[in-house]
Amino acid sequence: MIFDNICANIAECRARIEDDFKIDLTANMKSHKVFLRGENYPYEKTESSMKRFLTAEDGETMRPFYLVSPFIDFEDIYSEYHSTTYGLNEEEGAGFLQHYGFPTDLFDLSPSFDTARFFATHGRECDQIGIIGAFYRNEMERHFTITNLSKHPFAQRPRNQSAYAGRPGWGIIDLKSQLCDSLFTSRWYRFKKSSDDFAFSSARITTAYPTEAEIAYFFGRDLDEFIKGHWTYKEMTEEQRLLIQEKINSIRSQLKS
Repeated sequence: MIFDNICANIAECRARIEDDFKIDLTANMKSHKVFLRGENYPYEKTESSMKRFLTAEDGETMRPFYLVSPFIDFEDIYSEYHSTTYGLNEEEGAGFLQHYGFPTDLFDLSPSFDTARFFATHGRECDQIGIIGAFYRNEMERHFTITNLSKHPFAQRPRNQSAYAGRPGWGIIDLKSQLCDSLFTSRWYRFKKSSDDFAFSSARITTAYPTEAEIAYFFGRDLDEFIKGHWTYKEMTEEQRLLIQEKINSIRSQLKS
């Protein structure tokens, strides 16, 4: 549920979460009993990046299959590659794709209030209201496959965020839906952003971007060769090949900027 009233500031937001969930959010960094999610605007829905990607600009119909199939294939190819090369399981592979800008069906979560605060304030400074969701981990685990992304041997960005990835079970496409309210404790807190919040997010921006080494691990030449040699890639049309290569190059460019 999204509370009607708006917290006066981030401190009140934190206090309300601690009171409602009966937890010290500093201690939560060790126990990881409560997951948090920050969003920089009180969006009506919270859908996965893949769901948003699949939906056409009208918000109702789906994009043509030939446009989206390469991205769906790429998640499988990527997971296979990193499984054989670095020993990552499927959920870890998809989770890191999510963190580095590729559409997946995962939801970003973290036990860190600082991480939630960052994402609730960064990127839309013109909007004065941010929102933070809070969920009991043990309840979510009944309906999501939860993966800890903070223990990866070379990916610093998820580690900086104490990041988790949640892959939803069948039928869960919106974290703000009535279905989620009925399945597990789901509470969303809106708050008024302040200049202190913007300064906080600006100070943390340096930890939100990966190093050159991470980029090389994730999108290096060997991965390109793996993709080009994969049977699904061979069956793609030239338009599909160009589309997925454009996306990979775009991710690289964004990470380096």
